[in-house]
Amino acid sequence: MLTAALFLAQVAAPAAPNVPPLPETPAETSAEAAQRDERRGLLQHTTFILPGAQLVTWVPSRESHERATGGGFEVSVAHHYGNGDPVLGALALVERLDRTRIGGGLEFGFDLVGLELCVIRELASSKGGAQWSLQAAPYVSFGFITLSARWLVPITTSEGSPGSGAMLTAGFKVPVRVGP
Repeated sequence: MLTAALFLAQVAAPAAPNVPPLPETPAETSAEAAQRDERRGLLQHTTFILPGAQLVTWVPSRESHERATGGGFEVSVAHHYGNGDPVLGALALVERLDRTRIGGGLEFGFDLVGLELCVIRELASSKGGAQWSLQAAPYVSFGFITLSARWLVPITTSEGSPGSGAMLTAGFKVPVRVGP
C-alpha cells in the first residue's frame, strides 16, 4: 500500500522544469569591493585634508577681560574608518581676536560629532600677556559647516593674560580626499 501511494505521488507531482545550475562567480577582490563601496557612497578607510575658515567669539571667565570676536584658519587631517565609524585626526589652527592664537592637537569623532583636544599658545598683545592653554572643543559637523564650543584651561599665565574661558566657533571646511 505504501508503494502504491509513493507511485501515485510521483505520477501526480508536476515535473520540475529543466533549470541549468547557476554559474559559479569568482570571489570579489578587495579592489572590486572598494569600488563597490565607493559607488554606494561609503567612506571606507578614507583620509581627508580639511582646510577651512572660522568665526570665533571669546567669553572670558575673568570680569577684568572683555569679550572678543575674530576669525581664523584651521586645517585638519582626518581618517574615516568607515561609514558611521570613528574618525581620528590632527589639526592646526591660527586665529586673530584681540590677540593671536596658534595651536595644534588631536581630533576624535564619530559620525557627525567629535572632540578636539589642543595645546594653544596665546601670544602677548597690547591688552595682555601670553599664556599656554589646553583646549577641549566638542563639535558637530554638517557637511561643510562645523559648530563647536571650546573650553580653555591655562597651563602658564603672565600678567594680563586671558586666563580661562569659553569660545564659540562656526566654521566652514572643504574636504579634499587624499587617500583611500
